[in-house]
Amino acid sequence: MLRVLACLTTDHDPRLVALSALVCACACFSALRLHRNSLERETWHARFWLAATAVIAGTGIWATHFIAMLAFAPSGLRTGYDLGLTALSLGIAVGIAGAGFWMASLGKSRWMQALAGAVFGLGAVVMHYVGMAGFRTEGSLEWNAPLALASVILGTGLAAMALPVAAGAPSLRNWVLSSLLLWASVVGLHFTGMGAISIIPSPGTEVPPQALGQWPMGVATALVTCLLISASALAWLIDHRSKSEAERRISQAAFHDHATGLPNRAALVQAITAMGHAKAAILVVDLDGFARINESLGHAVGDKVVLEMARRIQSTVPMAAILAHLGRDDFAVYLPSERPGEAARALATALQLNFGSGVSIEGTHIDLAVSIGIALSPDHANNAGSLLTCGSMSLVRARAAQERVAFFDRAADEAQEERKALARDLQRAIETESIHLVYQPQVLARSGTVVGFEALARWNHPARGPVPPSDFIPLAEATGSINALGELTLRRACAEAAGWPLGLKVAVNLSPAQLSDPDLPETVARVLAETGLDAGRLELEVTETLLVADRAKALNVLRRLKGFGISIAMDDFGTGHSSLASLDAFPFDKIKIDRSFVTGIGRAGKGETIVRAVIALGQSLGMRVVAEGVETGEQLDFLRRAGCEEIQGFLFGRPLPMAEQSDLLAGAASDGKVVPLVRSRA
Repeated sequence: MLRVLACLTTDHDPRLVALSALVCACACFSALRLHRNSLERETWHARFWLAATAVIAGTGIWATHFIAMLAFAPSGLRTGYDLGLTALSLGIAVGIAGAGFWMASLGKSRWMQALAGAVFGLGAVVMHYVGMAGFRTEGSLEWNAPLALASVILGTGLAAMALPVAAGAPSLRNWVLSSLLLWASVVGLHFTGMGAISIIPSPGTEVPPQALGQWPMGVATALVTCLLISASALAWLIDHRSKSEAERRISQAAFHDHATGLPNRAALVQAITAMGHAKAAILVVDLDGFARINESLGHAVGDKVVLEMARRIQSTVPMAAILAHLGRDDFAVYLPSERPGEAARALATALQLNFGSGVSIEGTHIDLAVSIGIALSPDHANNAGSLLTCGSMSLVRARAAQERVAFFDRAADEAQEERKALARDLQRAIETESIHLVYQPQVLARSGTVVGFEALARWNHPARGPVPPSDFIPLAEATGSINALGELTLRRACAEAAGWPLGLKVAVNLSPAQLSDPDLPETVARVLAETGLDAGRLELEVTETLLVADRAKALNVLRRLKGFGISIAMDDFGTGHSSLASLDAFPFDKIKIDRSFVTGIGRAGKGETIVRAVIALGQSLGMRVVAEGVETGEQLDFLRRAGCEEIQGFLFGRPLPMAEQSDLLAGAASDGKVVPLVRSRA
């Protein structure tokens, strides 16, 4: 160690020593920064940064060595440098340094990084001793083997420690620490190696005339150092610009829609927030029938329609407005104005006029029309997120409005949102089979004998409690959940009825969506097969409303169901559109008189006359007649006298779970007959 210090203090120019250390530090810091870039980039970018790392690291090692050699002044002896070995040492430095950093890019394990660092250090060692082999002076060199070995260990060992630190989490600490370790490996290698030599002057030994002298070597070293500094500066500039471009692209991707190039929801929220509580309107614009365009013409055409929407809206909105693409066919326009309501109404009218003409895409003419939901700031909301939500809520009503424009109405829109939430809960209840059934008995009017039960769906919401069927069944029809609900009801009812005494029927209601499904007969047949219920014990109830939408399709479905032996009943008779025509066209086995007519029995009006007429009609057509909603003894007596065959209503039993109907089932005789009910008729 003392020998190394003596060499530094007596045989070296301290100014050039400091310069060599500074150049080495610059090279190490730059090389490791570029090495991190090569690890974080795609393939061709990684290769560029790897090449830049190799050049800067290699020239840095070489420049450090030869600046320090220029600082070496051994006792006034002349010195020189072999041109071939000096050039070879530069190639070795760049090549092996590149090999080390390439190995470091192959894997992030600490052992791989340490091995790569050792290769880098070995390159510095080879460069140093090849450079020393090209050193010429007026004497001979003697080597101190332990110090030479120590220089090799320092060069490879510290470099092997540096690269694992550099490969760690990207941080200023790791970058500085790894750079200092790499710097120490190069500087320690050189000056320990220089301390390992002794020059024995020899009067007969001369520096070859072709060897580079101090000044030519100084110029060459200065040029390489300038190259190093220039390359480092250029690399840093490219790195800065590439990162700025990457940040710009990330920002573009984060705040702009890729398809249209417009600001997205995040950008719109950011812009609205920056404007504070300014008076403004938000218009949420949606293309009517966009789903049909996608389904019938394909998504490629749909994408072109969205671009056309963006173009037309952009050409209509004023300069002060902000247009954003929220997704699919939804756009939003933020419109600052001192009179936001008037400005929004005028812009909505202009937009609808602009969309009045269709567009021709790939030879197909497509009609365009938009619905627009409007919310005002600060009247309806005072922050960006709430304002957009209010606009989207009003858009739902706009789709159903005649003029296709709707301003936010808190009561109406909150009710709509509540309905949507209830629809989601209903879908979840159907999927988890949380819907349960209750059963209301149907009895013979004369004897009170139970002949079957009507299955009725019930839903007990976990937070709201019981939801009336008059609420959730129309909701299921409106949201497309009715088929799943209908099949669940049918399956449970059939499974329950399969365990009843023979002769008892189960009645299940059909929805319009089910009746319009051509696969309904197969679904019913599958349910009957799986539950083991005989088809003759199933009765399906349909309303007249179901039959008028597509009479041919409904007739086909009902005839196929009849072919299985299933009974078909017309429910709510007399309240539909064309009762007599329906009775003539469809294969009904039973007519159910609507409760609204039964309620009129014993009161002023034509209720009794209508009931008698329906019963007489059923008898003349050979159809059984059931009266619904029978609640009083007076109604029962009238229906008996009129010849009604079956009764259903609170007088004989409320809809209850089957577990609570055990007294009725227990009354069934072992031969399949059922016994009369005893019920209070007061």
